Amino acid sequence: DLAKQLGHILDDGAASGDFILANRDTAIRTILDATASLRHPAIVADQRAIDEKRVVAIADMIVAGLRKGVF
Repeated sequence: DLAKQLGHILDDGAASGDFILANRDTAIRTILDATASLRHPAIVADQRAIDEKRVVAIADMIVAGLRKGVF
């Protein structure tokens, strides 16, 4: 499942020193919440509905938070 995959990614990032995890479960939930609209089947089916700038902004926000230990 996606939460388990994210957990592995976060664990690898923390082990390498790229991410600082204040709370692993909170980080997983936050990432899932932040990307929910990008994973919705109706949006994914209609690629025109996906705004690339928005996707990049969400990804940048998540990575910045993980690097600073916000989650």
